[in-house]
Amino acid sequence: DKPARISDDDPRCGPASLQRFQGEDLSTTARKKFQQQQSRSWLTEQQKEKATTMAQQKYSDNLFDLKRIELDQRAMHLSNLEEECRKAINVAVKNINQALEAELTEKQRVEKQRTQEENFAEMYNHLT
Repeated sequence: DKPARISDDDPRCGPASLQRFQGEDLSTTARKKFQQQQSRSWLTEQQKEKATTMAQQKYSDNLFDLKRIELDQRAMHLSNLEEECRKAINVAVKNINQALEAELTEKQRVEKQRTQEENFAEMYNHLT
């Protein structure tokens, strides 16, 4: 005893047999099972993609943090070098100013001594 039809593609069922109706689905369970497997597969794939994206984002953030730290350290180093340069320039300017002051004081002393000697010589010449 065979059923009237085995599947939708049963060759015994032609258009006049009235065994196949519009909207009728004999493979509902197989189709639903396939759809569930496909949904699980898509979900697994999406989870993997999300995990990969999160890992890449974390890696990118770590690289960014490392680069920022490196740039901060470089900026601090350059700032320290600039401060040392500024101090060295200030010391050099101070030394130059002291040397110029000493030179000016010496010139004034020599000029005063020369003027005094000239005055003494003039007074000596007036007296003799």
